[in-house]
Amino acid sequence: MKIKISLLVCVLFFWVNIFVFAQKGVSSYIDSLNNVLPKSHDTIKVSIHQDLCFAYLPISFEKSFAAIKKSLILSQKIKYWKGEARANDLIGSLYVQSGDYSTGLQYKFNALKIYETQKGVKGVATISNNIGVLYFRKGDYDLALKYYQQAYQIAKALNDENSQAIYCLNMGEVYQMQRKFEKAIEFERKTLQLTKKSETDDNTAYAYGIIGKVFEDKKDWKEAEIYYQKALALFTKLSIDEAIIEYLFYSSRNHLKQNNIKNALELSKKSIEIAKKNNEKTWEKQNYELLADIYAKDNNFMEAFKYQKIYIKLRDSLVTTETQIKTAHLQTIYDSDKKQSQIDILTRDQALQNDKIAFRNLILLVVLIVLISVAILSGLLFRNNRQKQKANLELLLKNEEINQQKEEILSQRDNLQELNEEIYAQKDEIEKINDDIIDSINYAQHIQQAILPVREEMYQIFPQHFILFKPRDIVSGDFYWFEHLKEENITFLAAVDCTGHGVPGAFMSMLSNQLLYEIIISNKIHKPNLILEQLRIEVRRALHQSFSKAKDGMDISLVCIDHQNKKMQFSGAGNPLIYFQNNQLFEIKGDASTIGGTRRDREKEFAIHEIDIDIATTIYLFSDGLQDQFGGERGKKFMYKHLKETLTNLQLIDFETHQNELENILNHWRFGHRNQQKQIDDILMLGAKIS
Repeated sequence: MKIKISLLVCVLFFWVNIFVFAQKGVSSYIDSLNNVLPKSHDTIKVSIHQDLCFAYLPISFEKSFAAIKKSLILSQKIKYWKGEARANDLIGSLYVQSGDYSTGLQYKFNALKIYETQKGVKGVATISNNIGVLYFRKGDYDLALKYYQQAYQIAKALNDENSQAIYCLNMGEVYQMQRKFEKAIEFERKTLQLTKKSETDDNTAYAYGIIGKVFEDKKDWKEAEIYYQKALALFTKLSIDEAIIEYLFYSSRNHLKQNNIKNALELSKKSIEIAKKNNEKTWEKQNYELLADIYAKDNNFMEAFKYQKIYIKLRDSLVTTETQIKTAHLQTIYDSDKKQSQIDILTRDQALQNDKIAFRNLILLVVLIVLISVAILSGLLFRNNRQKQKANLELLLKNEEINQQKEEILSQRDNLQELNEEIYAQKDEIEKINDDIIDSINYAQHIQQAILPVREEMYQIFPQHFILFKPRDIVSGDFYWFEHLKEENITFLAAVDCTGHGVPGAFMSMLSNQLLYEIIISNKIHKPNLILEQLRIEVRRALHQSFSKAKDGMDISLVCIDHQNKKMQFSGAGNPLIYFQNNQLFEIKGDASTIGGTRRDREKEFAIHEIDIDIATTIYLFSDGLQDQFGGERGKKFMYKHLKETLTNLQLIDFETHQNELENILNHWRFGHRNQQKQIDDILMLGAKIS
């Protein structure tokens, strides 16, 4: 049953971490997460707590649950909706794993509501499907179907064929359980069509298996066996042992219904053998019950009784173990909630106590001010009284001379102390100014990130895309630009490299971002070469470059994609376009003409290039940050030629892994040798698959 495992987030805890733990070990991985946690930004802390939830689960349910609760609380505190949605989803999965479906569903619905409010359509689809899985496992097939259909409609709108295949597979299984056989076969055949295009063999195999179960339910044993064998062949090819165990069991049961005792025995025993190797106790139990039925059908009642006893013993053992685990998990959850309640009570008590202390300190301060005022007034009265005394003038003059010498000595000591205090005060002031500057730049980073394109909108147009964006100094002079015009059905995508980096570059990037919007959206200029011409005019006007010596400007690569006519137009200033069709690299260099600056002699008209995209096309737009980065064994630049070779090699692997591979290659280039290098410039690369 594809439905029952692969789409539940709680099971991802095991599969996702198998690879990580195999590489680093559980404890070292947990230690590394805990070490980086205190130094991280709040949004990163949210993700780290979620990673700790994954890491702790195989060894401590209590620590796993505590980690995800921290993630939820911090997400709510900093109003980070993506972290809050994911935390609700994972907490729901932990409740389900503990047997509390009702509470688990509440958290899943919390996650769904957040995604719907924030218009995170891919998240809505994923959570809707997960809720459908829970209703399916509870046997509420109508509600399961409702949420599967909701997920399917979103995947269809996003043209996400892999997700469509999974959701059709799930809907087909619901119809099979409802004995609506024609509908079940219809949706499983849809899955086969979708998987044939995307070559996802595991979904194909599960679709064959469900069709086999439909024919078995219809008592068409021979047709059922044909599809069971198709499923088993694919599962064997993919080495998915759990599925092999499952469909050996179904095939054995199918042979029993045809009175093929020998084949039924052989298949069931083979299923048990693989189940024992993989510690799949549930399937081992079901096979023992099936063996008892087979031997009873063969009138071998001694063997039937033997396997019935083994089945009952294993069943009771599994029920006891499962109950103990779920009870322990629920107790952990209860204790965690209880501790949180106690913490909330203590926090309120502490707040009241702090208010009392603050009030008492205020009273003491008022009393102290009154006493000091009285002392000052008394001193003034005393001084006035002394001034009236004129007796013993000579003695007083001598005393004053002695006192003056004494005061000079004390003054020198006080001046030295004041100088030290002034130095420390200046040091504190400089540190405060530095902290204020860093805080301002960090806030500027939030502003700059806010003007960047919304990734959810980009996913609607480019379901397969990535953005490798690494500012050198918190804020960046590089930025990427995206806009889709629905009426014209055209999409603009740009990679822009403004003069400088850090704060100066960020100012230029924000100016350029706004100018692109005005030119394309407000002025409705849609030809890439004309857009760059107008951008050059607007940059010069904004920076008064007609009479100033300001050299600020930008390099840019800009494409306009016409989805209706399957055409793509490109113009570039400095930056090129690289694209692949049928795994072959094509390159269009940007013009040497500049945007901005004082070099009028280089201001030629921009060229426009048109490319047919009626076949699958992968495009890459980028700044010069990656190819200019120093590193490697000799500490030299990465170079443009090396970048083209890297992108060519990436065509041999799944597009979804391109960003991770590029980051790994960049990190190895910078740090994988003795000459470790600092990042010298902002780095930006966009990749998108157009189909």
